[in-house]
Amino acid sequence: MNTCAIAGVLARDAVVRQSQKSGKEFLTATVITERPSPKEGDDRMFSTYWDVLAFGQKNVDLVTSLKEGSPVFATGEVECRTYEGKDGNTKAGLKLVGNLGLLPGVAKGSDDPLF
Repeated sequence: MNTCAIAGVLARDAVVRQSQKSGKEFLTATVITERPSPKEGDDRMFSTYWDVLAFGQKNVDLVTSLKEGSPVFATGEVECRTYEGKDGNTKAGLKLVGNLGLLPGVAKGSDDPLF
């Protein structure tokens, strides 16, 4: 079983797209999660960018609320993908296919260490 849950902020506004095969709408978003450096005394934070695909009307209906910087959560199945970067090098990325939602009670720009 491959199930994942993440919490972070949106890198940019979420977008509704339409499947070429089925014609059904789905939501796409990029979520940034951060974690502190494992080295003691190192105050740097390391970011991971997750491409999220969320299917179903419940997810699509949230698009007007899913703006850049909004605190969100996503759950679903993780896939690793490779792609060619602008520099011509092969890069790896993470994609989460499942559901996306707003985190209630967390203000945008909160001092919460998760965001």
